[in-house]
Amino acid sequence: LASLTSPYIIRPQDILLDIKNTPVGYTMRFLRDTFSLCQLFTKAFRRRNNITADDIAKLVLCMRQTVEHIHSKKILLVDINELNFLVGSQFDEVYFIDTDSYQTPHFSATALMLSVKDWHTKVFSELSDWFSFAVVTFQLLIGIHPYRGKHSIYGDDFEERMKRNISVFNPDVRVPPVCESFDVIPEVWRDWYQTVFSGGRLPPPVGLIAAISLKTTTKKIQNTEKLEFELLEQFTSEIRGVFASFGKSAVITKDSVHAASVVLSESYTHVTFTPQTNCP
Repeated sequence: LASLTSPYIIRPQDILLDIKNTPVGYTMRFLRDTFSLCQLFTKAFRRRNNITADDIAKLVLCMRQTVEHIHSKKILLVDINELNFLVGSQFDEVYFIDTDSYQTPHFSATALMLSVKDWHTKVFSELSDWFSFAVVTFQLLIGIHPYRGKHSIYGDDFEERMKRNISVFNPDVRVPPVCESFDVIPEVWRDWYQTVFSGGRLPPPVGLIAAISLKTTTKKIQNTEKLEFELLEQFTSEIRGVFASFGKSAVITKDSVHAASVVLSESYTHVTFTPQTNCP
């Protein structure tokens, strides 16, 4: 963990030894006047401390940058739950604690709260980290776990609904009026949350504004007697989306992405093209 250099990560620093030189503990940097992240989930706390939606969005971006730094060191957080973060007294900094449970290349993770578990994978990865990150930051933005609320069939059984990808974005889920409106979430992030909570797995947006995305439209054809069909390409799994821009294209299937002669064995839902080279 010594490779983690972000000031927002409270990691072990010095080993404490007893008189026989046996390790008995370690030291960490001490933080004064902080709040638990989950305190910011409630409207009452935000009102008392004049915390705005913009303040919350900045905290989410701060957390995103720190998670990215941890991943860059080949380390996974795994247990990204709301009790493992502290917020500074000015509500502009988020500190990461309980770092001794992180997973490194030579040390397996030691804990995982079920409320942030990715039930659709059996191994920990950066994408499972981003799923847990989505759960916690959504609570920070809206004030409710994304798989809470009342569903007409599964009620508030969040574990079953996580397995079935039934989030608060589902029209059959009723959300308490005390929650914030989904409109407080920047559009590009709202799209990302909907994708992740419905089963997709991809990293979150970098900023608060989306890149330009070319999306397909569909048109219903009444008959095919004047159409000619030609086989262009074949894929081994169901096609989920086709994206094109000035002669270049990308195809998303159930299992992979085919773009620019490259096949990625990951599951995505959107494709963007770079403005200068038109690369998907």
